[in-house]
Parts: sequence; C-alpha cells; structure tokens
Amino acid sequence: ALLALQGPRAVDVLARLAEGDVRGLGYYRFRPGTVAGVGGIISRTGYTGEDGFEVMQPADESPALKCTLISTAFGFDSPMRLLLLS
Repeated sequence: ALLALQGPRAVDVLARLAEGDVRGLGYYRFRPGTVAGVGGIISRTGYTGEDGFEVMQPADESPALKCTLISTAFGFDSPMRLLLLS
C-alpha cells in the first residue's frame, strides 16, 4: 500500500515517525526505511506543488500507519487536509 504525506509540514511529521534522516532524502529519490516500526520504501516527490513523501508498506499495515500519520499531524499547530485514495 502507498500512503502519501504532502504539504509544508510533511517532513516534520514523517521525521517523528521514521528511523533515520528523512530530511536529507533528496527530491525524487527513494530508499528503504522504517516508519512507525514497519519496514518499506520512503520516497520524496511533492506532486501537489508542496514538499511531500510517499510511504510504501505491506497493505495489511496501512490502516495502522494512516492512523499514526493522522494522530502525529494533529500534534502540529497548522491546518491539515486529508485526501485518501485507494
């Protein structure tokens, strides 16, 4: 499954959950990584016109990751919009 985290605070949210340095991941680059304790692939694209990341993990892990991303994002004092596509 792929979950996209896009917007000006995407790097801050993902940095709290990912092992290793996601801030240093270059634009249109990817690497193996662990987010919220689950291994997968982390990529950085920003296809919305903002900075952003995609996290690819096993499909059975995606509901828990979605909830973790949302609860982490609510910890920041900034507006947030959600769009979930399947």
